[in-house]
Amino acid sequence: MLYNTDFYFGIIIMKLNIFYKIILLLFVALSVASCQTIREQFKDPEVKFSSLSVENISLDFANIFTKLASNPLSFMSLKNDIKKASADLVFNLDIKNPNSFALPLENFDYEIFIGNDAKDSLTKGSLSGQGEVPANGNKTIAVPFNLAYSKIIPLLKNFSFKDTKSLQNVFKNPISYKLVGTGRFGAVESLGFKGVPIPIEKKGVLQFPLKKGKM
Repeated sequence: MLYNTDFYFGIIIMKLNIFYKIILLLFVALSVASCQTIREQFKDPEVKFSSLSVENISLDFANIFTKLASNPLSFMSLKNDIKKASADLVFNLDIKNPNSFALPLENFDYEIFIGNDAKDSLTKGSLSGQGEVPANGNKTIAVPFNLAYSKIIPLLKNFSFKDTKSLQNVFKNPISYKLVGTGRFGAVESLGFKGVPIPIEKKGVLQFPLKKGKM
């Protein structure tokens, strides 16, 4: 009996193709199931306020009031001093990733409000290039901003440059602030994770005169 080797070889190739297709389908099915499981088990990262610190004070505002008490300044002289008075502050935020895979932090968008009712926008911005939050780990990010006293003055009620008593009492009461931000976590394509925005809001008060260090 003669065997047609080409015929049998073709059958073997066909069976191998079917086998490989089955393996490929199983791999795809397992990958989809794995990604689905990851999405179902995904836990939102947490963005929490850690601290607010004063890094630098260009002119101690208390000195202005000390001068006022001992030797009242002229309106223009005081106005010029206030224009030079400012401080560099930093919001420190702690980010916790409860997942078993690292999360890329693409950017953090923020806006800072200040005033008697913290409704007036002081500044806003976006931080990028913050790296990854490690799996089951934490990461701290710093949100710096400059606080110019000249920007605060117009937001205060019952204030007048011409009223010495008003100038002396203006910062005896704390001033409210509010940080509103959103941490935007990028996609992890290998895991089928498309990313998620996580908001944060922190309210507090600033007590003058400011001092260096954590508040």
